Amino acid sequence: MQKLYVLYVICVSLSVYACVCFCMSVCVCVSVCVSVCVGKGCIALCIENMQRVQELSPIELVEMFVTVFCFLKDSSEVSQVLLDDFRAANGYIFLTEFLLKFVHRLISTLCSLYLSYMKSLSS
Repeated sequence: MQKLYVLYVICVSLSVYACVCFCMSVCVCVSVCVSVCVGKGCIALCIENMQRVQELSPIELVEMFVTVFCFLKDSSEVSQVLLDDFRAANGYIFLTEFLLKFVHRLISTLCSLYLSYMKSLSS
């Protein structure tokens, strides 16, 4: 239930459109929520907003990805359509690019720390 609420907050807070995806009972409402999300284009809108918003830290984007993936996992028991929406919105490509950038930054940071450490040893 928390996952659905968080997806609702992401969609509404980051978008121009109101994406109603808050459900009170799990079984029936997940199906209703899937229908609403498909009708409103919530997954595509969410991915688009995640790509567009520059002021988010990497950890905030990771939290959004986790929330979206949990929602996709839970909803996939009812329907595969949101997974198709995620793919159609280039969500996997965005995730791959984000992870590659994140790993590049991590490696750069680790190399800098290593070089600083080695420099301090030689002094």
